[in-house]
Amino acid sequence: VVRQVPASEAQALISPAKPSKSDKYTYATDFDAAGFAVVKKDELLAVVDKAGNLITKYKYDEIAPFSEGLAMVRLAN
Repeated sequence: VVRQVPASEAQALISPAKPSKSDKYTYATDFDAAGFAVVKKDELLAVVDKAGNLITKYKYDEIAPFSEGLAMVRLAN
């Protein structure tokens, strides 16, 4: 199942750093231009903002880069 996730729920952006793996993630991408990063925990992906707030729940197998506020995702089974 693939659907688009709106980025409009994002909160204020703070800094252009990468999420710290020591926080709670086993994997993290760099922040994109909109201030979002994909993080992994317990084999599931989610999106966080620069403040570390979860924008989505951990429920995806795949999250493509955001474009115009949307991202293609694949829900985990």
